[in-house]
Amino acid sequence: MGVGFWGAMYIPVVVAMAAQQNVVTALHGGPVAVLAAIGSVVLCGCTIALISRTHKGEPLPDEPADITSVGAPAGGR
Repeated sequence: MGVGFWGAMYIPVVVAMAAQQNVVTALHGGPVAVLAAIGSVVLCGCTIALISRTHKGEPLPDEPADITSVGAPAGGR
């Protein structure tokens, strides 16, 4: 039963060791990750602002004012 036991334990041990390495790497690379996150948010915001300023399309049509309810409201009352 020894070989079968250690064969079954191999995968959980490897997964635990990899998880520990990921935590250590994340703690050491924290400032770089924060800078990357801030940079991506700023880049996306600038891209959205640029697109909204350059692509002026036609305005959307007005919605109809008379909206009638169909069926029972949520909750069944």
